[in-house]
Amino acid sequence: MPHGAVCQLAVIIDHTFYEEIAESDRNVAVSVVTQHVALADFVFRTTDMVELDALPDNIGFSIKEVRIYSSVDSEDYRLSDTYLKRDQLMNRFSSYDFDEFCLAVAFTYRDLGQLLD
Repeated sequence: MPHGAVCQLAVIIDHTFYEEIAESDRNVAVSVVTQHVALADFVFRTTDMVELDALPDNIGFSIKEVRIYSSVDSEDYRLSDTYLKRDQLMNRFSSYDFDEFCLAVAFTYRDLGQLLD
């Protein structure tokens, strides 16, 4: 990624995040996610990661697409099973087509530490 680049993100909001964090409100879900991405954008833009010359490299993030899965019955929803183990969850998440994005991020309300194989 060249100096000053923007990474276009795909954001997946699963039903657990939508229900528990956003209280089933699409605007709240998008607002919370946007705040988190803005904070990550700020941290990355002000960090010297490439040339190590003590000058920030201005590499940031921009949300290109948000997919909200509001219920377990949502169309094309692959993360509906709340009993998926951590690796199974990540495998299903990675099965979506993210070819047009620099990075994909899932927002969920699951204790991934408890979902060991």
